[in-house]
Amino acid sequence: GCWLTDTLPNISANEALCTRDGAVLIARLSGATAAAWMRAGSLMRDKLPDTVAIADVQPDEQTPLISRPWHLIEHLETVLRRDLSRTDVPRAAKLPEAVTVMGDKGVHVAGSAKLHAMVVLNCEAGPIVIDEGATVQSFTVLGGPCYVGRHTIITPHSHIRAKTTVGDHCVVGGEISASVI
Repeated sequence: GCWLTDTLPNISANEALCTRDGAVLIARLSGATAAAWMRAGSLMRDKLPDTVAIADVQPDEQTPLISRPWHLIEHLETVLRRDLSRTDVPRAAKLPEAVTVMGDKGVHVAGSAKLHAMVVLNCEAGPIVIDEGATVQSFTVLGGPCYVGRHTIITPHSHIRAKTTVGDHCVVGGEISASVI
């Protein structure tokens, strides 16, 4: 859970990929080997059994490591843009008349999502994805890149700024920016 890659390498049984400083990025171990490794008290490379083949990898800027909570925010825009570019939520062909779209980076709205009157979708800086069953209530501004999860409610008079992802089944309001909820 610390490597921001979206394409995990295919590794064989009893193999591990580790950074040069000893962090295990991915390992494919038998249940008994994994249990023994976890009981060793550290999930670092030096505690892996000798039977595990270890390959060194060095994550780059496109696939950084997360070691502190604030790293999520530092890399949020890059990861959010990558994820939004792969959405299966269709691009909105027709929106309610009282919804204003600014920009051309893309607004994707699921069929069961509801957009109330006087909503502004500002996709000048990045795409906006509003997933199944989500509701964006009146007088709300969403700035892209932004993701609104399934069955989430954005309350009236909210300003959800760029680089924000709101997960499924949330109720949020007010002013939110560069956040993961």
